[in-house]
Amino acid sequence: MLDNTSALTDAVESLARDNPELWRRATCGVTRSMHGIPALVEHGAYLDAAGRVKVILVGGLAGDPDDAALSLEALRLFAQDRDRLGVKIALSAAPAVNVDGLTGADRHPRNLDGGDGWAYPPQDGYYFDTDAPEARYLWRWINFQSPHLVLEVQRGDGVRWEANDAVGLLPFAAGASPINDAGSLIGGLGTNTGLGLGPIPGLRLTANEDNLAGELNRIWEAVLQARLWKPSPAAVELESRRSRRPLEVGRILASAYGHGLEPVIYTKGVAISGRAQLAELAGKPGDGAAEVARVVEPFLTGASQPLAGQPGGSTLGGLVWAYDLAGDRRAHDLLVEAAGHFRARGPLEAPAPTDPDFRVEDMFFAGAILGRAFQLTGDARYTNILADFLRDARVQRDDGLFWHSRSAPYLWGRGNGFAALGFAEALTYLPDDHPRRAALLDMHLRHLSALRDVQLPTGMYPQLLDLPGSYDEFTSTAMIGYAMARGLRRGWLDSAYRPAVDAAWRGVNERIDSDGNVVDACISTGVQQSVMEYLHRPAVNGPDDRSGSLGLWFAAEMERLRREG
Repeated sequence: MLDNTSALTDAVESLARDNPELWRRATCGVTRSMHGIPALVEHGAYLDAAGRVKVILVGGLAGDPDDAALSLEALRLFAQDRDRLGVKIALSAAPAVNVDGLTGADRHPRNLDGGDGWAYPPQDGYYFDTDAPEARYLWRWINFQSPHLVLEVQRGDGVRWEANDAVGLLPFAAGASPINDAGSLIGGLGTNTGLGLGPIPGLRLTANEDNLAGELNRIWEAVLQARLWKPSPAAVELESRRSRRPLEVGRILASAYGHGLEPVIYTKGVAISGRAQLAELAGKPGDGAAEVARVVEPFLTGASQPLAGQPGGSTLGGLVWAYDLAGDRRAHDLLVEAAGHFRARGPLEAPAPTDPDFRVEDMFFAGAILGRAFQLTGDARYTNILADFLRDARVQRDDGLFWHSRSAPYLWGRGNGFAALGFAEALTYLPDDHPRRAALLDMHLRHLSALRDVQLPTGMYPQLLDLPGSYDEFTSTAMIGYAMARGLRRGWLDSAYRPAVDAAWRGVNERIDSDGNVVDACISTGVQQSVMEYLHRPAVNGPDDRSGSLGLWFAAEMERLRREG
């Protein structure tokens, strides 16, 4: 009886172990009770399926053990006929989405009006919804595979096929009834709003153990006999995004971000820097600098004084653009003044104004400002403060990954992005003969090696690096991708890292629409007190200054890497 999570996990792992040519074991989300949602992912699920039809099979949405058991049986039947079916069909699966319901204690019957949080497409609550976070994870997991077809299997008496609006005249549509619950998964995929991707064809099969094999064979035969399967509208949109070059993506982001600097904070200042870099890459540095200068002019004239009082690291990081405009002496002086706010406190202490707890975000703020100040002035005070800070932090684990801070031993995705970006910036400007350069480079390379090992098949990095199923997070991927691209360009990394960089760019590019909106960027930066608090930090789907800024930097770095080959 499939009535507990361990039995489900064992069944999915057995399928992956026995059929390695078909599937790899994955986790497509986290339940309300912190259980991972087990999944099987076909090896080409996030890439071109090489002429095959991509199908995702789902089951167990209501938390019914019988539904889950039927979905697992469908997978076993597919595996038994893999030599014939695998040639044309690339099948991935989430056979029991509502894992918590398997015990019966937290079961959700199908709710057609969406009142229990299981309505599709989910509109908010990413990924902290107290009732149905599983629905949010499933929606993202399906959409960023954008298969030709989603097939839901549920147990019931007799046989019934239902199709959503996107199925149209596909070969197997005959005999399927129009689905009448628009808020269901299959119904929601038929219209698919909220991500800008487009509809995905979906079928729901209601069957039992006696007729499952025959009904599945009908659909597999339809797939095998069809001469041409067109990709879903969602897949067409994703492919269009993947085809964009970094400079084009940068222009999209530059149109939406970097047009203001109130308040002065890195989430805005990095975008202004990115716009200036983009203008130079486009061959129009004068035009770009002039436009950016209009935004920052009050800060150059002194009308706005961001360095009055005791500015923190995020404010100082918000002035990174001054380096890109350093041909203007006022910008040069502003950056040097900002760097002057970093002061050594004492041996093994974090410099002011960084957090005494050695938070990783300060690695970026310090690396970006102090490194650039050294480049402008040649003053070794800046590199010495920076190198001591990075060396003395002691928040890097033996495996190479970074805690958020000394008091927060959590492997936050963006925290590791901050560390990777901070070290990349520091090493860019730290002179080759600096006595601590070799040790810092070793720390950085161990970090990037560990990060390459935990990158997801999507190309993305998760919200928590050690929690399977936590959501694919935009900003961490942009920062880590940038650090790896910079390492390739500077010769710190060998060509073995290029696939990881390209995969990170693909994941980020897919999550930026034509207006500069992004998908799943964790809000805020503060230290949290538990894994649950990191997991439940809301994820932005829409405009986001932090994502736009970091995405712009990543786009500029990828354009440089593209040009250098």
